[in-house]
Amino acid sequence: MVSAELDSFARSGGLGDAVEGLGRALARHGHDVALVTPRYGNTKIPWPASRWSERVTVYLGLGAEPVSVGVLEVLVPTGGRGRLRVLLLDEDFHFGSRNGLYGDRFGGFGDNERRFAIMSQAALRAADVIWTGAGASHRGPDVLHAHDWHAALALAYARTTMGERWAHIPQVFTVHNLAYQGVVSPRTLGDLGLPPELYKPHFFEHFGTANFLKGAMGLADAATTVSESYAREVQTAEFGCGLEGFLRAIRGKWSGIVNGIDMERFDPETDKVLPERFTSADPGPARARNRHALREEVGLRTDTAGPLFGCVSRLTSQKGIDAITGAVPAIIEGGGQIVFLGTGDDDLERSISMLARRYPGRVASCLRFDGDLARRVYGASDFILVPSRFEPCGLTQLYALRYGAIPIVTAVGGLRDTVEPIWADHSRGTGIHVGDATANEVAWGIRQAFSLYHNSPAFESCRKRGMARDSSWERAALRYLSLYERIGARS
Repeated sequence: MVSAELDSFARSGGLGDAVEGLGRALARHGHDVALVTPRYGNTKIPWPASRWSERVTVYLGLGAEPVSVGVLEVLVPTGGRGRLRVLLLDEDFHFGSRNGLYGDRFGGFGDNERRFAIMSQAALRAADVIWTGAGASHRGPDVLHAHDWHAALALAYARTTMGERWAHIPQVFTVHNLAYQGVVSPRTLGDLGLPPELYKPHFFEHFGTANFLKGAMGLADAATTVSESYAREVQTAEFGCGLEGFLRAIRGKWSGIVNGIDMERFDPETDKVLPERFTSADPGPARARNRHALREEVGLRTDTAGPLFGCVSRLTSQKGIDAITGAVPAIIEGGGQIVFLGTGDDDLERSISMLARRYPGRVASCLRFDGDLARRVYGASDFILVPSRFEPCGLTQLYALRYGAIPIVTAVGGLRDTVEPIWADHSRGTGIHVGDATANEVAWGIRQAFSLYHNSPAFESCRKRGMARDSSWERAALRYLSLYERIGARS
């Protein structure tokens, strides 16, 4: 598998969580998995990591200088019968000297298409070393699985420039967010060493541009996205980001498989970052103490009996953050509090900072990325706000359910597929659905949350149902394995 992010090494969002989670689950099922990603300047490299004695060489466009790439290998324990190797591509100019994955405070890097072309081709050459080099026991890989536009060219190089064996290896391409497509000038394909026949409407050509995401979906034997509802939604003009017609044309190989989470790594019974750990059998007392500790940590008043709302998110319009900030008065009027954790758009960060100043002790502003604090927010909050305008899958609601926080979500994409609406009699359901990502709709959801919170038996039963949900990667991994076998049988 090829991905620009892996959670334990370097990530900026859910892509890294999903790819590493799937890789771990496949290895637990007994498969030999190699996850390939760059070593950025801010990559966390665990011990022990071994450096390959040989480097791999990437050849891009005609006349371009070859790029020599080192490889650091990390063997990741999974507790299963298979083997999970992470290969960190070690090349200083394009990756190691940069602390950002895709850009820095000045914006996106201007050479991202070249950077990720190097990643894509180097991943294939590293796989050659593993599966065809001296001592290889298996001539593979059996499947090439690339994730999002950054890894799209791995499929293109495999099909066209890497020789007969790679051209026939079954390919899967997964779209984690259709809004990010990798759109470049058509001549970029030639500059990166790809043949002109790829610039056709059923591959990379898209209204006079070259579209990496489209090209990979056209080349792949199977194309997936990260929830069933999102797979349907993106075939419409509202959610298709200009690719809805193409997605309808390839619907025979297009499907959705809901992401999971690592239930062992994210477990409130064993999570050491929580002040007090707890189980689904009786989460209330421990969570109350966690809530008190979190309030002290983030500067909220501790002398309140109202519910605590959490928002753990990238601060963008897609995530409906403006709808949440517009609904904050409904939280304050009801006697509740809210903690915001995340970074993103400057205007949204300013809005949150202003709310924290306007409502001291009632609104906490934590404008940073902090994975440990995120888990403390999940393990202490009564409700988590996730009113996305579109959501391919979403992991926030899955972590919230796992840690006993009840999600308030819009019924889109993966949110619809993973959060069952609470019934009027409270006999079923794990979360509150709102109609749209507007301040009025979110405020309505907040009022429903207050009503549920003050009905203690119903609140606790909803919380326990959410914690009992199986959000593991096992089900998704089995579906991917079935997909791999199906396209392998056709090749």
